[in-house]
Amino acid sequence: MIPCVAAAVILAAMLTTAAMTRAAASASTDFLTHNSDETIAAMEAHLLSPSVQAEMDRIFQSKVEYDGTVHTYSSMKYSFEAFWSNWKRMMLDGVPTGSRDTGSGPGAEGKFVLFAGDDQERHFNITLDPRRQRDPKRQVRVFGFEYGLANMAAFLSQAMVDGIHDDECNELNEQSFRVGAEVTRPISNSCGQWGLSYADLACNPDEKEFECAQLPVQKTISASFSSANRNKAMKCGPVGTYREERDKEANELNRTDVQGCCWWGRGPLHTRGPCATGKLNHYLGAKAFEDGRIGYSTPGTYADVNFCVTPEAICLGNDEDLMWSVAMF
Repeated sequence: MIPCVAAAVILAAMLTTAAMTRAAASASTDFLTHNSDETIAAMEAHLLSPSVQAEMDRIFQSKVEYDGTVHTYSSMKYSFEAFWSNWKRMMLDGVPTGSRDTGSGPGAEGKFVLFAGDDQERHFNITLDPRRQRDPKRQVRVFGFEYGLANMAAFLSQAMVDGIHDDECNELNEQSFRVGAEVTRPISNSCGQWGLSYADLACNPDEKEFECAQLPVQKTISASFSSANRNKAMKCGPVGTYREERDKEANELNRTDVQGCCWWGRGPLHTRGPCATGKLNHYLGAKAFEDGRIGYSTPGTYADVNFCVTPEAICLGNDEDLMWSVAMF
């Protein structure tokens, strides 16, 4: 399912399968910038309602093909409970930036937060297709937290595509090529798929300070084996490290080796490349600790992890809180 279609399905499920819960009236908030306790409580009441929970059970389903049959089961890596716990934390606490000039906007200076909506109720007059509606003019009531649900739906649609569907943390080796009568997935897809060179996903000139240095050529990583990535899982290492290199199958970038190709996507949203990983390390990892922006007890951060040196840490240990924190950041 492509992301935009998944988003539409999820949004419909989240907004229409349960009665809307109105956020308590309170002082007006800064729309798009400040998340109130009332808004978050309204969102939680809606998400935890029985009918929406039934839809969430469908969202957190994985499908793996094995022996020619597609098996559907509740994801073992990703759960709604851990997702919602981390989403709520990111709406309330966010990630400290170390500067009041850097953040999500007025009311959230000094931290990045996820958007929850606001406490307001809005009324819109709309006109539907008069050829299909006896009364095409309608008034629609929209609660502020529904904007936050739309934000969540967009996120979950991509998480379904990148991580939940295959129950994987590491990006799968998926781009195939025909060599004679065989269809192959070269090991060098680790260097990049669909025309992207992952090591070259650099920061813009004004953000170079965040970018990870390229990893040493001797760096060796092998994604863990699973039923979904059994077709030559992502790997990196010096030329000649892996037997598969001898096949000399080239990826779309004409690479046959995997030297320095350690930047494939990881986590529910496939964080990849030295720029995105560097920003992650700058705000959630060892660099943030080194600069004094976080401590070992700062929620949702990982002071002892240098993501630039060990990008594989995102997937090691199957730490669901870490995987969601990375994706939400």
